[in-house]
Amino acid sequence: MQVRPSQAVRLRQEKFGGTCYVPHRDDIFAANHEVFGLLRALGSNWAKVPKSLDRAYQSLAALGICETDPATPEISYSGPSLLGQFEEFPSIEEPFVVNCFSTAHCPLKCLYCHADDLMKEQRTSEGDESSADLANVAATAGMLQSLVVVVTGGDPLTRPERTKVLLKSLAATRM
Repeated sequence: MQVRPSQAVRLRQEKFGGTCYVPHRDDIFAANHEVFGLLRALGSNWAKVPKSLDRAYQSLAALGICETDPATPEISYSGPSLLGQFEEFPSIEEPFVVNCFSTAHCPLKCLYCHADDLMKEQRTSEGDESSADLANVAATAGMLQSLVVVVTGGDPLTRPERTKVLLKSLAATRM
């Protein structure tokens, strides 16, 4: 069997092994040292693996973490996102996700989202959000080794020029 990582999967080493983010499923898994070693052993191209590891890689492929040839179909999964055996529940030192406000303005004021302490319903002036504020958001997010960065707000679409600058800044810190 041949194996390769699924597209855009992100790995981060942790004390217990490592974490794995699978973007197309928006799932994050904690892997013990043994499983994380299998993940890190994969290059970016197809690689032949020993027959003794077929089941392990098929299990990872079923979760969308890697691809196999012959293909292993993905399964839906709901449950603990732990790969391998752990003596205690793993804890992380860096966040999984960082939310970055491109703007504090949002005219929608949705109940499930709006944070009165962070968001403004209206702009008082075009200059009430500085480029320095935006640079600080990008710099802070760049210092954190999160697996995912979410650009949010207020509503990023109300200030597309700020959102574009933030996306470019974040992309530069993640490469």
